[in-house]
Amino acid sequence: MTIHVGGATRRAIVVNSAPTGERRPAVIVLHGGMGSAEDMRARSGFDQLSRAEGFVVAYGEGTEFRDGMHAWNTGYLLRRQVRGADDIAYLDALIDRLVTDHGADPARIFMTGGSNGGMMTFAYAVQRAQRLAAAAPVVASMFSFDAVPSTPLPILVINGAKDDEVPLAGGMSKNPIVSQAQAAPFKPVHEVVDFWVKANASETDGKTVIDGTLTTVTYAAGPGGAATEFILDSAGGHGWPGVRARRDGNAPIMAFRGAERVWAFFKDKSRAMGAGKAAGPALPRSPDTTSPTPPVAPAASAITVLEFPDLVDPARVTPGRTGPAAARAVPIKMHLPAGKGPFPVVVVSHGAGGDWDTHVGQAQDLAANGYAVLCLQHAGSDRARLKGGGVRMVKTIEAMTRDADEVLTRPRDVSFAIDRATEWNGSHERLRGRLDLGRVAVMGHSFGAYTTMAVCGMRPALDWLVPSVEPGKGTGPDLRDPRVRCGVALSPQGPGEPFFVAESFGGLSVPLLGITGTKDDQQAGRKAIQRKEAFALWAGKGHRFVWLANAKHNDFTSSSGATGASLPSATRPEVQPVTRAATRAFLDVHLKGDAGAAVRLSADSLRPLLRGEIDGVEVLAK
Repeated sequence: MTIHVGGATRRAIVVNSAPTGERRPAVIVLHGGMGSAEDMRARSGFDQLSRAEGFVVAYGEGTEFRDGMHAWNTGYLLRRQVRGADDIAYLDALIDRLVTDHGADPARIFMTGGSNGGMMTFAYAVQRAQRLAAAAPVVASMFSFDAVPSTPLPILVINGAKDDEVPLAGGMSKNPIVSQAQAAPFKPVHEVVDFWVKANASETDGKTVIDGTLTTVTYAAGPGGAATEFILDSAGGHGWPGVRARRDGNAPIMAFRGAERVWAFFKDKSRAMGAGKAAGPALPRSPDTTSPTPPVAPAASAITVLEFPDLVDPARVTPGRTGPAAARAVPIKMHLPAGKGPFPVVVVSHGAGGDWDTHVGQAQDLAANGYAVLCLQHAGSDRARLKGGGVRMVKTIEAMTRDADEVLTRPRDVSFAIDRATEWNGSHERLRGRLDLGRVAVMGHSFGAYTTMAVCGMRPALDWLVPSVEPGKGTGPDLRDPRVRCGVALSPQGPGEPFFVAESFGGLSVPLLGITGTKDDQQAGRKAIQRKEAFALWAGKGHRFVWLANAKHNDFTSSSGATGASLPSATRPEVQPVTRAATRAFLDVHLKGDAGAAVRLSADSLRPLLRGEIDGVEVLAK
C-alpha cells in the first residue's frame, strides 16, 4: 500500500489482512539498513507464520538512498542518507491504515525489526509506547537515553555476542560502512536492557535460563509495569535469526527462527485502550462475516505531528537584518491528539541552544494524554545560534541570556503562537474547532522557564541586559499574556543574574508549577537551593514546587535526537517519569478542572516513581 507522509510517497507490504468483521493482531516488521520490504518478507518467515497463527503482518519500508537500498532515520544513524525522513510519522500513518483498512486490532499492534530496523523499533517504542502492545528489537542497540517511554511497554531484546556490526559492548560499529554513518556510538546492550527495566518498572531481579548457547533473562513486570526480556546467543552474530548468512563471518543467530521467537513473545499481550498500558491476555477475535466492519476510532493516544517552519511575525524585527528577512521567525511544531477535541493547549519554550524538538518526549506524553502541544523555536536563542558561536558554548549561552532583544522578545513568541493557534482553530482544515483557546498553559526549561515565568506575570530584570534598557536597573516591562491560565517552569530561576530580581516575583498572576533538583545549579555560580528558596517570593496562590534529590539541569529536557543529541545526563531517564507525572497532574487540575488530580501532585504519589540516584522528592505548596 502507498502512504503519503511528510511530502513523500512511501509504501508497505501487507499480508493476511483480516476478513470483513474480524479484528486481528498486527505485527509490523522493519528491514535492516540497505534492505527493503520485499527482502525482509522473503527472508524473515513472517508470511507463513501469520497465516498459521492468524495475524496481519506489515513489512514497512524506509527511504531509498541508493538503488533498491532503504534505511530508517533513527536520529543518529543514516539521517543524512535518508534526508531526515520522519519515520515516526510514517509508522504512525502505517498503524492508522492497518486499523482502518486491514482489520488490525488497535490494542494488539506489535513491532519488530532487525539491525537498522531494530534501532527504528527502539526509537518508535520510546516515542510511541502508548501505540504498541509489545516490541522486539533484534541485533540492535540504542544511541541515547534522552527520552523515556510515556508508559511501560513489554519488550524483547535479542542480540548475538559475536556481532561486530552492533557490538555488545557498545561504541562504533566494526563495519566501516556503518560507522561512517554513525553520529553517536551505540550504547552497550546491557545498559539498554537496564534502561528498559527501569522504564518498564520491571522487577530488577531477573530470572536467568541457560540453554546451550542461549542465555535468556526475564525481568517480570512489577506493579503497574511491564516485562523486559533479553536473549543473548554466545555463538550468534549479525543478521535475522535463523536465516543463512549472505557473507562470510559474523553469522546470524541460528539457535532459533526469529519470527517464531518474536511471535511467541507477542501472542499473549495486548494493551488497555485509552489507558496506554499493557494488559493481560490477547483480546478474543470476533469473526462476524455477516455484518460490515464496524468503524474504528483511532486510539486515544494516537498523535498527529504538524510542522509550521516558515512562520514569521512581521510586527517584530530581528536585530541586524533589513527587508523582508528582518521579520522575527517563530517556527512551531504541533503534537495533536486523535479525536475532534477541542483540546487544551500547551505552548512549550526551549532553553538556550535548543529547538522545537528539545522537549519532544514531554510533548508526546502530553499529547497522548489529551493536550494539543505547540513547541516553539526561538530564532534568536536556538541551536543554530549556539552552533554559530563555535567552541565557546558557555560564552554563547551567556550572550543569549543577556541579549536584551532576545530576553524581551521570547515571551512575545508565546503570544504569537497563541494568536496563530486562534487563527488555525477557525480556518485550518486539520485544526478547525480542535483547539480550546480558553484553556492555555505555557511550559519551558531554563531560558524557557524564564520565558514561562515572564508570560505568567514575573517581570524581567533590566540589570544584566546588553545593550542596556532604560532605566538600566530593576524590573522591566510586563510581558504577561492574559490568555495563559497556568505555567510549568522546569529549572525555574531565583533572584540574581541574569533574569530576575526579588521584586520580579510579585507580578506572578496565575498558578505556576516549578520542578528542579538539588544538583540543578544556576548561572553565575549560584546553587540550586536558591531556586527552591525563591518559591517563597512567588505572589498569589495555587502554586506547587517539586524538589528532586540529585536531579541535574539537563535531566529536564527530552530530545528525541531528531535534530541532534541532547547534552548527556545519566539520570535523565530517572527524572523524566516524575517530571511528566507532576506536569500532567498540575495541568489536569488547571486546564481540565480535574480536582482529583491534585492528589497525584504530592510527595506520597510521586515517591513510587523514584528510581536510582533520584531517591527523594519534596512538594511545596502555597
